Amino acid sequence: MPNFNEMIELNIGLLVFAILVTFFILLGCVGYKSRNLSYMRNFVWIVCMNLVMLIGECGLWIMKLSFKNVWLTKLFGFFSYGGGTIMALFYLFCILSFVEERGAPDVSYRSAYLMRIVCGCYLVLVFLSMFNGMLFQVDAHGNLTDGPYYWIAWLIDPMILLIEILVVVHYRKNLSRFGTIVMLNFGLVSLLTTGLQSIWYPVPELLACTLALLLMFMLFYWEMAKNLVENERELMQSQMSLAISQIQPHFLYNTLSTIAELCRKDSAMAEEVTNRFALYLRGNLEHMGDSFPVEFSKELKHVQTYLWIEKIRFQEELQVVYDIQTEDFIIPALTVQPLVENAVKHGMMGSENVCTITIRTKCVERGYQVIIEDDGCGFDPEQVKNDGRKHIGIESVRSRLKFMVGGTLTVKSAIGKGTTVIIEIPGKE
Repeated sequence: MPNFNEMIELNIGLLVFAILVTFFILLGCVGYKSRNLSYMRNFVWIVCMNLVMLIGECGLWIMKLSFKNVWLTKLFGFFSYGGGTIMALFYLFCILSFVEERGAPDVSYRSAYLMRIVCGCYLVLVFLSMFNGMLFQVDAHGNLTDGPYYWIAWLIDPMILLIEILVVVHYRKNLSRFGTIVMLNFGLVSLLTTGLQSIWYPVPELLACTLALLLMFMLFYWEMAKNLVENERELMQSQMSLAISQIQPHFLYNTLSTIAELCRKDSAMAEEVTNRFALYLRGNLEHMGDSFPVEFSKELKHVQTYLWIEKIRFQEELQVVYDIQTEDFIIPALTVQPLVENAVKHGMMGSENVCTITIRTKCVERGYQVIIEDDGCGFDPEQVKNDGRKHIGIESVRSRLKFMVGGTLTVKSAIGKGTTVIIEIPGKE
């Protein structure tokens, strides 16, 4: 059987091919819009470290072929050894974050944190080996060889791979059959290829890792595509629920009663309220099926129309304060209005004289905030959370914020002190 360890040009060619494949995988990850998912961030780090490891190993083979430089050889050795260590660490975090994203209950990161300590210590040893040669050293011919303590690597590498395999087996019920095979493939193939060391090592292991990463990218791509379809369906259902919940009967009845009363007292004002009310209804119906966010200024005008109508009804009992520091962001349509309507409802319930509704926007470190406050009766958030009822309006707003702009909704309230609702929207980047 030929000794492939002596075929320098073949190994360089295969490593260059693996580098190109890894580079294109990295481009696919960086260009995909769901890279902000936790497991995708970890996967990007895995791909980067695989690229570093391949470049390091390719550099070592090139050094054998062309010229000798001790420190450059040691640097390539550090890339090869260190890149593989960091890649293994992020691989474990990737597995755990992926099964957590798929709904696995009580995912424990203890094994990953333990491995972080082990890999950190091992990485320090790899760095020190550039100076003391404990794990690897350069021989008289300028080639990288094993150091006197290389047995540490042989002890740590199988341990790391075994932990990864056990984690995949433990969470196999939260993975598809293809997902389980792909996740196991990364560790198992690496273990199997170590048996080829006498005739060909480590190029087969690096090629196997690159193939495993390609399969993982396919798995994650399909997973994100499936989630995108589910999110679109949930978003459409949320939009329909929101459109229905927005036109609440009590507001319709109260507004029509106000118009009827104004027809007897002030026909000009009755006409104005009717026009504003039609504008409000048109705004709700126009955005029933919107799949794209709108400028905040447009949403603000809709809120102002609603509050203008409520002011006609409650007169001086309702005060509105606007503190708009920025409008330069986008937001799902009909997001703020249901929250303001809840503020008016709860605010007037707890107000003996005057209810004040405050709407403010501001720039924060990571984006923008929209804050709706009232000084009404307030409520116990935990009691509302466990009352068994479906709060369609709030949940519709929360899901649409998440799916359309990556935003969040936080509700803070205390009985007798009022309620504060905070919308956070990431910045344009």
